[in-house]
Amino acid sequence: MQGITVTAFGHISALIGARQVVLASDVPMPVRAILDELISRYPMFSNYVGKLNDVEEYLLVLSDSREMQMNSLVQPGEELVLVTPISGG
Repeated sequence: MQGITVTAFGHISALIGARQVVLASDVPMPVRAILDELISRYPMFSNYVGKLNDVEEYLLVLSDSREMQMNSLVQPGEELVLVTPISGG
């Protein structure tokens, strides 16, 4: 089983307690399911993202340098990257 690697940058890695986490899966998973799994495993991450409907306000989710939507499928063996969006003026 290859699994799906989740790489977290910035303070997100502190919230999940690691820079990388591998989720066991031999089938494609939607981004929403991956985030649900992280929320259930890591309470501090859950507190940060709040409701999953508002997750785009808190996270930029990428795979192969492409921004992913909540219903985008991530294949086993792929890496999903979580970063905090940057804003400023």
